[in-house]
Amino acid sequence: GGKLDRVLFDGNDATIDTVKDGLNGPTSVAQVGDTLWVSEGQLRHPFEKDAKPLLPFRLVAVTMPKQ
Repeated sequence: GGKLDRVLFDGNDATIDTVKDGLNGPTSVAQVGDTLWVSEGQLRHPFEKDAKPLLPFRLVAVTMPKQ
């Protein structure tokens, strides 16, 4: 599975927080208001023997965490 992480910077320091885990090959994210839409590209399937993508492909809605 894949995950969606948030990176917060404070000067030269960075903190990485996992926002959503268990995604199927996330490829991009778009923010609309307080919702993050994550596309699942399932990119590992072409490289695995006999693996087929799960159809239909999904966009997963994730609520934006508060800072």
